[in-house]
Amino acid sequence: MDMQSLLEQTADAVLKRVDTAPLKGKAVLLTGATGLIGVNLSAALRKAGASLSEPHRDASPTGKYDFVIHAAGYAQPTKFMADPMATIRVNTSMLADLINGLRANGRLLFLSTSEVYSGNPRGLHREDDIGATNPAHDRGCYIESKRCGEAICHAARASGQEALIARVSSVYGPGVRAKDTRVMSQFIDAAIRDDEIVMKDGGQARRVFLYVSDAVEMLLNILLHGNGAVYNVGGPAMNTGRNGATYSNLNGETTIGQLARKIGDVMKVPVKVPGGYGAVARAMSSSGLPGAPAHVGLDLARYLREFPKEQWVSIDDGIKRTIEWHRQLAGAKARVAA
Repeated sequence: MDMQSLLEQTADAVLKRVDTAPLKGKAVLLTGATGLIGVNLSAALRKAGASLSEPHRDASPTGKYDFVIHAAGYAQPTKFMADPMATIRVNTSMLADLINGLRANGRLLFLSTSEVYSGNPRGLHREDDIGATNPAHDRGCYIESKRCGEAICHAARASGQEALIARVSSVYGPGVRAKDTRVMSQFIDAAIRDDEIVMKDGGQARRVFLYVSDAVEMLLNILLHGNGAVYNVGGPAMNTGRNGATYSNLNGETTIGQLARKIGDVMKVPVKVPGGYGAVARAMSSSGLPGAPAHVGLDLARYLREFPKEQWVSIDDGIKRTIEWHRQLAGAKARVAA
């Protein structure tokens, strides 16, 4: 399956599960349209019949829009830590400009992050939780600017505008660009390039991963039909849903070490871990960056009360589709180099 087909597959899956009738013929502005979530949102929005604008990252919005999705924001840690001032601007002043571009009765969705919970000891974070990190934190430019962006959205709501917040966590799947530095991309690219995966630590950090089609489904539901102000958007961490229903294809919590082994098994390459799988992880994450949280898990009860969801793409199926995307990327790169 080629790269475009993988994106179309995501869009088709989303349109089967979301009422996108409010998008037909409407003016929609999407920032961050070249990122993992953005490129998949773009495919779904176009298929839904939206009149879509995708401005360059540094361009000021012009005109008025029925819907705005602010998905720009340097989601890769290496990028937001490399240019802290740009990271702060995109989540604050750019967001304020976008809100001013809403038509009367328009709706804006700001993609915030689960990292606003950093420093909170709760296992599964609820939307009314708050983090406890210092602004001088290694990832402070990202954490604090997302907090400020949320404050901007709440200020807009106080003035009667519909600004909604999605705290997004650990999304993966087809749509990343070459040289993506998130941990799953690093593992897959290493397996393609080196025929092995070499861990930087024991891989004890834990994540609940969310496949991109599930993420786009959740984001569009919130944008088009959400009744609240703030929603968690992440993978299912528990095996019971609304009214005690059991999730199908449950992801559950995955350590970085388990993720590496899953990828290694599919790609038939060895996984090497310093000191073995029982090694104590250093303060650095498996991506080699300081300040990464040891555990990320979100309570999805608020979202699920409004949008019951029991079918999720499993981590095993999602990894296979993501590997196919990376193989296509590697093949495209090789053809260009030739």
